[in-house]
Amino acid sequence: MKLSIHYNKASIKIELEESRIAGVIGPKQIEDRDSDSLIQNAIRNPIDGPSLSTFLGNKARPLCIVNDTDRATPTAKILPHLQNEIGHLDLEFIVASGTHPSPREEDLMVIFGDLLPAVRNRIFIHNAKNTDELVQVGTTSRGTPVLYNKKVSDADAVLVIGSVEPHYFAGFTGGRKSFLPGVAGYESVELNHKLALENGVDVMALEGNPLHEDLEEAAGLLGDKPIFSIQLVLDAKDQIADAFAGSLASTFDKGVQSARGIFSVPIPEQIDVVVAVAEPPLDKNLYQAHKAIENVKSVLKTDGILILIAACLEGIGNDGFARLLSTSDSPDDVLRSIRNSYKLGHHKAARIAELVQNTQLWAVSELSDNILKSLFILKKGNAQFALDEAIRLKPDGKVLIVNAATVAVPVVSSR
Repeated sequence: MKLSIHYNKASIKIELEESRIAGVIGPKQIEDRDSDSLIQNAIRNPIDGPSLSTFLGNKARPLCIVNDTDRATPTAKILPHLQNEIGHLDLEFIVASGTHPSPREEDLMVIFGDLLPAVRNRIFIHNAKNTDELVQVGTTSRGTPVLYNKKVSDADAVLVIGSVEPHYFAGFTGGRKSFLPGVAGYESVELNHKLALENGVDVMALEGNPLHEDLEEAAGLLGDKPIFSIQLVLDAKDQIADAFAGSLASTFDKGVQSARGIFSVPIPEQIDVVVAVAEPPLDKNLYQAHKAIENVKSVLKTDGILILIAACLEGIGNDGFARLLSTSDSPDDVLRSIRNSYKLGHHKAARIAELVQNTQLWAVSELSDNILKSLFILKKGNAQFALDEAIRLKPDGKVLIVNAATVAVPVVSSR
């Protein structure tokens, strides 16, 4: 059987005996929807709470939190609807960049679209390490000191624009993540993300997930500050599948329900070889493409082979996890170092170290063989070679191909 998968901004062909294929899966295909109608209906019919115009009222210091381009959130499609609904965009905006690099000019053009010139002078870029811009609003019960950008604490109303999709340790993106890590201090993000090492943390897991619960508690420390949330759910083509407006909690819950229906894909049994295809924009570096590994690993048999397909044209990305892996002699050494001294990004190193103790992790990537080897990942020259090699090592094995694996989550069904 001839198949096409995404790699390096193009479609490449692979061949595999049909009898070897356990499935070719990805997010559910959603019929095209009128995104403008979805957005308009959501804003005009909030799930709970007041209308947007009532919410803003005569507020003197309203602030709108928007995602950076590491999320596909189509903020530029939302803003004209806000302008139409309230008759203006006299808001300040803050880009919730978390610990990511500051957005470039071209990133701002993507985020704000045609309205960029009109709002440029009211755009602020969050810097998690600039302590002069931070204020502590409290501490969670798990000991996370919650520092937010002063713009958030000073605002008398906060409008949040986000999107909900599976996330490998927060359960799902969206909602409360606009605050932490979005506009939080580096220390807050680091201590919250340390919870990714605890039990109960997994993709699409919310109940009993200590990291998610810490995020919710952190958002709650804003007290009675008025928040109006717009949460979108995008399909595999990054088109708007659903839109919800209202309170932060209600819009997030609705978004989670919708996202589960699109991105959770049942399969009948665990698999010998899983091919995880990372697609733009999350294939740009290994830091982001790692999400594909996390989304599929639970359906891989012990001693199985996981093949990551991700060009990583921008290299490793945030390399804290890579530095730890590359300076360790073994996966055991990695886990020992993390237990002794955790730093932001080490949860990624821990998850890779845990995975390669029982399985083989391969990559088809533009990253060099030496770099990947230092991370306990074996480089394979191309996707076809990797598949052929995997079949040779697993002669009775089945292959599952997961497209858009940074968001699609295969789940072994009990049915």
